[in-house]
Amino acid sequence: QGSAAPSLATISPDHRSIAEMGKWRSFFLWGYGYPIDENLTRCPRTQALVERIPGLNSAFFSILAPGTHIPAHRGVTKGLITCHLGLIVPRDGDVRMRVADRVVRWAEGETLVFDDTYDHEVWNDTSGTRVVLLVQFERPLRNPGKWFA
Repeated sequence: QGSAAPSLATISPDHRSIAEMGKWRSFFLWGYGYPIDENLTRCPRTQALVERIPGLNSAFFSILAPGTHIPAHRGVTKGLITCHLGLIVPRDGDVRMRVADRVVRWAEGETLVFDDTYDHEVWNDTSGTRVVLLVQFERPLRNPGKWFA
């Protein structure tokens, strides 16, 4: 399980400063525009869903250990939108995320969609592991005609 879902800090050096090794793990299906075929074949139903997402950049199971706090940080580009689909959300405490000045909570089967360039942080104040499907996709252009005018 550990090698299939390594600590996010081992995949993305940028995450080393915000997450203790082993506290925030990931199982990548699609990474920065590239499919991870070995992992996709292990999750055929999820594969069928994520491959249909227009502008898909990344899709992975984000796995947050009990008692973990990911301190405030920001994404690197306004070009992407982030979506979290709650898969396993422990109920014996509080699992939450602050985005700018708003606090939101995951629920199993529900999505949270946000711009991760806003300052955000995450807490798993439970005794269980929180798992979300984290998907990043290209931000749809609001007024594409203005780019050419």
